[in-house]
Amino acid sequence: MSKTVKICVIDNDDLVREGIESFIQSLGYEAGTFASAAEYLACNRIYDYSCIIADVQMSGMTRIEFQEQLISKGLSTPIIFMGTHSTKALARRITEAGAIGFLLKPLKVDSLIELLAKALKSESDSR
Repeated sequence: MSKTVKICVIDNDDLVREGIESFIQSLGYEAGTFASAAEYLACNRIYDYSCIIADVQMSGMTRIEFQEQLISKGLSTPIIFMGTHSTKALARRITEAGAIGFLLKPLKVDSLIELLAKALKSESDSR
């Protein structure tokens, strides 16, 4: 029996979360949605997720603090960050800090699928 892949979506915008959740489900994955990084970190199922898609502009916590919290919990879950603004320098800093990639909103379906495949491969290789 194969384990269902669960993808976490963190964004304070309800419409963004719901849209990404629906898309992820259309790909055959389960999705869990959270309005903030703190809400996700307080969840008792954080170890169940194979990938995290998170807004780079999280309220209450920076992306670096979020990544540090994951590490402190022993998690190396692949992260795809997304945001409304970007520069090449920001995208480079995000990937150099360990994220799988960065996507501009509105998300391009092909780019999201490509990064999800990369994240899920990375997650399965680390097992």
